[in-house]
Amino acid sequence: MLSPDEIAAREFVVSLRGYDRDEVHAFLNRVAEDLRAARARRDAQLQLGVLSAWRCGGVAARRRVLGREPRCPQARCRHNDHSGALTLSEPFPSGHEVPPVRLGCTCATVPVMEPTG
Repeated sequence: MLSPDEIAAREFVVSLRGYDRDEVHAFLNRVAEDLRAARARRDAQLQLGVLSAWRCGGVAARRRVLGREPRCPQARCRHNDHSGALTLSEPFPSGHEVPPVRLGCTCATVPVMEPTG
């Protein structure tokens, strides 16, 4: 599967009667943005499924873990990360129930287990 960056960076050979270069690049950029948005929606749905599985498994709390991409941590991501453990029904301070907070976000949530003693 092509990545959004591969689509956006694709170059085409131009001939005398070739495609309009600007039109091709505009289209590829649009495709790349659409693919990024689709991946973000997919990732959010996956995280909602994980959250549901945790509820069924008796997990009571979770916390946010910052992603490692260069754009992180944004203020929203840092604030979510510093919020500590939250119940599964509480949204993070950004208002999001699950990551991603924005396109390209690689933050995640992890269950918080009760210490055994």
